[in-house]
Amino acid sequence: MMVDETLNAETARQILLGEPAPLNSAFHITYNMLLNLLRVEEINPEYLMERSFCQFQNYASLPELDKELNELQEAYNSTKLEDEESIESYQQIRMCLHDVLEHQWKYVRRPEYIVPFLQPGRLIKVETEREDYGWGVVINLKKRHRTDRSSAPETFYLIDCLLADR
Repeated sequence: MMVDETLNAETARQILLGEPAPLNSAFHITYNMLLNLLRVEEINPEYLMERSFCQFQNYASLPELDKELNELQEAYNSTKLEDEESIESYQQIRMCLHDVLEHQWKYVRRPEYIVPFLQPGRLIKVETEREDYGWGVVINLKKRHRTDRSSAPETFYLIDCLLADR
């Protein structure tokens, strides 16, 4: 080992006996690479993907993942439920309650019932199926008529609201 500068004992020990840095593959095969390989007859894209370093690393971690899967499967199989019938009936009651509450919310959200409450200054909770936007303040409410012939209702309400920046 050749060194230009003086080394302290701890640094030398770390260099000689320390753990090596992990080799993580940063090479990823893109769609365009595969298309270019398809044009060349001698090279098979599947062959390239099977022989990549990333795939090698994934194959190396398979035994550990398989062991973890077996342990979780054993834990699942060893789980015993006492009084399974009452748990099943409880779950059915919960599902029925969920259906009733969903039906109630659909009824409450109908325009003839909710529009009188959507006055400027009213706090509303804004959320979609995918994202929760939090609380907002109603600024304006506009009644609109649909011009296209889609299956949606012909009249709808557009709510302008002010949301807090997250």
